[in-house]
Amino acid sequence: MPTFILTKPFLGVLFNLLFLNTLFFNIGFAQNTNSRLENSFSIEICDKNYYFLQEIENKPYFKETSLSELNKIEYKNRVWLKLNIKNSNKKFIDFNKNIDSIKVYHDNKIFLSGNLIARSEKQLPLSIAINAIQIPVYNQPFYIEIINSQNFPITTQLEILTESTFNHTYVETHQNTVQFQIFFQGMMWIILLYNLFLFLSSKEKVYLAYTIYIFGFSCFSLQNSGLLVDYFASEKPYFSLLFRMFALATIAAGFSAFIITFLPKILLTNFGNVFFIF
Repeated sequence: MPTFILTKPFLGVLFNLLFLNTLFFNIGFAQNTNSRLENSFSIEICDKNYYFLQEIENKPYFKETSLSELNKIEYKNRVWLKLNIKNSNKKFIDFNKNIDSIKVYHDNKIFLSGNLIARSEKQLPLSIAINAIQIPVYNQPFYIEIINSQNFPITTQLEILTESTFNHTYVETHQNTVQFQIFFQGMMWIILLYNLFLFLSSKEKVYLAYTIYIFGFSCFSLQNSGLLVDYFASEKPYFSLLFRMFALATIAAGFSAFIITFLPKILLTNFGNVFFIF
């Protein structure tokens, strides 16, 4: 086997891992602890696992908290919040994009958000990657139910924003992310097709393994950025979770096959003799 084959695929893998770190780079939530900001709203929390608003509404189950405290603590799979926004310049509440379901209760109405809510059912149907609601009322309390249906801990990462901040920080940034992902997907598929051509012409298994890895990585990128749900399955958000598992499994299979390609056969034989003796 020519020695350049080893160098080229390994450099390609390292190059893609750098992009993986880029994909995990999400917009941070500013933790503004300035007293003027805290005085513009009040937050109370009930972290008990009640299923209906009627069980806790107007009852002493809530305890007062601050935005900074709320955002740094992990909660169970369900959290109830009671908010009172006093500053009418604050227009939106933005949440962690990984929260499954967000329900805002006010005046016998329910407003929805969350990454497992169909896009057409969201109060703000901007993107699966933006979990936000528009503040329904000022100077009187309203309730928010936050749910993670997969029983994972909840990190709220709640942020209360003005309209200009929301549009600039989240909407415009998301549009830039979409443009980057379109470019990135094109580049990944060019690399994929090139390595597939090399495999078909040279029959070197390393190129097939690398093709599988790139395919899984491209699928993961498509799902993680929100493009998959936004443009291909906007009414079936649960499909995104299945697609994510498929993408990660494909990455693992491709990368494992890529590594095994370069392991000496004698090492594989000894490994099999040690762990698979019947």
